[in-house]
Amino acid sequence: MTKLIVANWKMNGGVSMINEYISVFVDYVNDSIKLIVCPPYPLLQQARKIFNNTIAVGAQNCSQQTYGAFTGEVSCSLLKEVGCDFVIVGHTERRVLFGENNQIIKNKIDIAIKHQIQPIVCIYKEDHSTDAKALNNIVNQCQELGLHNANDVIVAYEPKWAIGTNITPDINHVKVVLNTIRQATSLPTIYGGSVNMDNIGKLLDVSDGLLVGGMSTKPYVFYKAIKSACKNLGSN
Repeated sequence: MTKLIVANWKMNGGVSMINEYISVFVDYVNDSIKLIVCPPYPLLQQARKIFNNTIAVGAQNCSQQTYGAFTGEVSCSLLKEVGCDFVIVGHTERRVLFGENNQIIKNKIDIAIKHQIQPIVCIYKEDHSTDAKALNNIVNQCQELGLHNANDVIVAYEPKWAIGTNITPDINHVKVVLNTIRQATSLPTIYGGSVNMDNIGKLLDVSDGLLVGGMSTKPYVFYKAIKSACKNLGSN
């Protein structure tokens, strides 16, 4: 199975980073991974042009509205027009910093699918627990987002306490939660949260892919980590 690697630049990067990505990754051919880069909005068209289908392009967010007087929002129709094939929806930072709830996120999922953009839907979790109550909350969240009836959706498990903290759950925790999501949705399920050179191999081995923040803004380090992880895939 092809592993999905999603690079979320957040509010970082520029044209120079797009050029650095293509120079680093252009000769790296590996049937075991699909790389998706999600730069800030103003870089999307340039990224699509420079990557030229070598690397897929996604957005970090989209509006839940189709069009209209929503200053600062970006519609899925515009994302599609500039060549976006993917969009991250419901990232933990969108929930915590911008107050997005499950209904808003579901609206975004629906509108992205309508515009033939594949959503990368983040599943939010605050605590470290994997007891029956915590796992049931994960299942309920998947159902509220409509993921149990969805197709062409990628699910990303993001524990809040692992985002940008250099703290990651142990592998058993990741496996239990990812398996719970898979059973509830039957969708490809990736992991996101403080992925680094030391843990990328083990995390990739138990998941369908990874959503990577900080390390993805260091193209050569990111390249080395992916290459090393793929070489050792299945041995962790």
